[in-house]
Order: sequence, then structure tokens, then C-alpha cells
Amino acid sequence: MVAGIIPFGVFGAVLALALTGYSLSFTATIGVIALIGIEIKNSILLVDFTEQLRREGMNLHDAIEKAGEVRFLPVLLTSVTAIGGCCRWRSSAQASTRPWPSPSSAG
Repeated sequence: MVAGIIPFGVFGAVLALALTGYSLSFTATIGVIALIGIEIKNSILLVDFTEQLRREGMNLHDAIEKAGEVRFLPVLLTSVTAIGGCCRWRSSAQASTRPWPSPSSAG
């Protein structure tokens, strides 16, 4: 069930690459793998919190709704920080010509 989200992320990544004109390079592949990791982590957190609410006696529909409300901000912040880190990496001067950022790009 948790792994069911992976195709949506891969489709979104491929669509974004196609719309921006980039190819599926080594760097893009690393980004897709990182995206899959973030998707799975967020899904596990939502399912775990839903199960915790179910153990406390809440019915399934209400538990799903409450988990989505309560965990939305942490999931959003995790995703935004990961995207922000990737954008900083990508915006460095010669990022497209080297697979890894140089130490000078961290400053």
C-alpha cells in the first residue's frame, strides 16, 4: 500500500523533465531515487499515524482524515526542505557539468 505512491512520483519526475527539456541524466536519476525515498517516508508516517488513531478507537474514515490534517505540515516541510536542497545544488554555477556539488557551492 505504501509503495503504491511510487508510480505517481516517477510519473511527475518524468513529466517535469519532459516539460523543462532535460534528459534523464545521472543527476536526475539520483533526484528521482531521493524523491522515492521521501514519498515512502511520508507514506509510512501517514499510515502509522492512521493506525495509531485506529488503536485509540477512531473509525477508519475519521482516522484517515485526521492523519491527513495533523501530518500535512510535517510532510510538506520535509518535502520543501528536500526540494530546496536540490534547487540550491542545481542552481550552482556549473552544476550541469559535474555530477556532485563542489565544496565551494556549499557556502
